[in-house]
Amino acid sequence: MVVRLVLVVEQHVRLQVYGHRLASTGEVVEWVRGTSLTRYAARLPDELFSEYLDTYRSRLVQTLGVQEPYFYPFKRILFWGAR
Repeated sequence: MVVRLVLVVEQHVRLQVYGHRLASTGEVVEWVRGTSLTRYAARLPDELFSEYLDTYRSRLVQTLGVQEPYFYPFKRILFWGAR
C-alpha cells in the first residue's frame, strides 16, 4: 500500500448564500426540484417521484410553517486548493 501526502500550499473555502424570494414555503420544493432533487427524478419512476414530491412538500411546510412570501437561503460551499 502506497500512501501519498499532498501538501496544500494554498486553499480557499467559503460559504456562499444565494437568497431567493419565493411565493411561499411550498415553492422551495419546485426550486430544489431543478437542483438537489434531479438525482431522485432520474432514479424513480414518474409516479413514485410525484408521490415523493408531495410527501417532501408536506413535511417541509409542516417544519417551516406556511410563509408567504418566503426567503430561501440556498447555500453552497465553494472551495479550491493548489499545490
